[in-house]
Amino acid sequence: MQKSTLQIAVFSALVVFEGVAVAASISTRVRVLETQNGKQDQALGQLKETQQQQHQQWQETDNRIQLLERKVQGLDQQLQKPKAAEEPAKKQGDKRYAYP
Repeated sequence: MQKSTLQIAVFSALVVFEGVAVAASISTRVRVLETQNGKQDQALGQLKETQQQQHQQWQETDNRIQLLERKVQGLDQQLQKPKAAEEPAKKQGDKRYAYP
């Protein structure tokens, strides 16, 4: 073999191996990025579930508060009714000790 033929063969092999090395490097980077993307998707899914649970708990708590407010308003109205009925009786006065 001549020296130039050997140089061309070695140079060609290096160019081919460089292409293979670049492809392997790109493949490794893609695999790493896919792994990171999968982890972020999983974390995002857990975050969404947590937010939904918190929103549901907030809604339930809000509903309980509204129910309690209605009960308090109802009790307040019930307490106001007897006071309104007692006022005319007080205006007439207490007749238990009145002289005939």
